[in-house]
Amino acid sequence: HGIIRDEREDPPKVLLEILYSLGNENFKNFIWHVTNGGFLERFPTIPPFKLEDKRREETVTVMFQSYSVHTLKVTKIVLQEMSEYNLVDKYLTDLPEIPGE
Repeated sequence: HGIIRDEREDPPKVLLEILYSLGNENFKNFIWHVTNGGFLERFPTIPPFKLEDKRREETVTVMFQSYSVHTLKVTKIVLQEMSEYNLVDKYLTDLPEIPGE
């Protein structure tokens, strides 16, 4: 059982790494966007109480409960809104297409 070379096979780990890359202020900003974003296209915002004072690991869990297979796409939308293009380029450039989109 070797190490998974392609991190995209484990989206929660990808999201966690992104959230740790943000730093504390930008992490708070990310949470604000996920709970207030009118720009999330057809994706609903997450009620703020679900993410208040949560650690990054808990945020990953809540986001996957809320967005399922679309979590990384939502993450990409938020990061673009925050102008965090370096993180988009590093982690989310070639997201797999999801059937039914």
